[in-house]
Amino acid sequence: MVILSADIGGTNSRFAVFSANGGALSLLGSTWLQSKDVESFKILLEKVQQSSIANLLDKVESIVIAGAGPVEKGEVCSPPNIPWKIYKSDLNLQFPRASKYLINDFLAQAYSSISQCGNEAIVVKAGLKKEGAIGVIGAGTGLGKAYLNLVNGNYVGFPSEGGHAPFAPRNSAEFNFLEFLQNKVGRKQISWEDVSAGRSFSYLYEFLFKKELSPAEVSGLLKAGEADQVAEIYARIMGRICMAFALELLATGGIYIAGGVLAKNRTILENPAFLEAFLGSPTQKELLKDIPIYLIDNENSGLWGGAQYALSHISV
Repeated sequence: MVILSADIGGTNSRFAVFSANGGALSLLGSTWLQSKDVESFKILLEKVQQSSIANLLDKVESIVIAGAGPVEKGEVCSPPNIPWKIYKSDLNLQFPRASKYLINDFLAQAYSSISQCGNEAIVVKAGLKKEGAIGVIGAGTGLGKAYLNLVNGNYVGFPSEGGHAPFAPRNSAEFNFLEFLQNKVGRKQISWEDVSAGRSFSYLYEFLFKKELSPAEVSGLLKAGEADQVAEIYARIMGRICMAFALELLATGGIYIAGGVLAKNRTILENPAFLEAFLGSPTQKELLKDIPIYLIDNENSGLWGGAQYALSHISV
């Protein structure tokens, strides 16, 4: 079987073609396009037809499109960070005979944890991995969450929009940061996404140092060890996000971190504040000690996850 997998994000739209033989995936080719350089999903598909994978598209038998937003009835996705919608029906003209699936992008990331990407993930915190729920979290343009759980002996994925849940500050610095963000963005509700997605680097730096820098500039300072306060607050927030999700799911299969922010700034996960916050439950610290944490640093993890979704769907 030949699978076309797409990961439509707020910044990049990635496409890849895989072959699947005996349950094993092989990457045949991939291409990246800018999401905001086009006016519609239909035009994006036309650009794919002109890309480096164009010669592989006539062999495609199954298509999985993963969009960065909620999916309605498997037919339309409305990404909050892209000025157009993704319609599954737009695939019909170019791929009339292929099976087609439209899923949330972090549902694809969840499936990546049981693909080659998951097998190659970096151990952030060792633990005792057991059969059970697997949580996947990733900060990029937004904050994504999804999970897998065992259903009749097979892992089945479930989407989430938990990144948009309200931020819960815990100490005076975080309460002050909350007030700063409310004034900065002009709304009362500040989400976990606001304090963990890529733009949060800029927010934190401006909050601490009264100076506006781009996320990339702050990332450069973090790599040079020149923004330790930003790193500590961010690490503590991300540790709590992971801890809450692990407890909500009873994620004995582990927590997998995906997304560009932490893959490009791994030292944040080495900051003591991260594990201190993850283990910060006064009642469930022993449970959390056993839960392993991994970092998926493959930039194409969403594509592998989409292809794995196709395989899992067929097996069911």
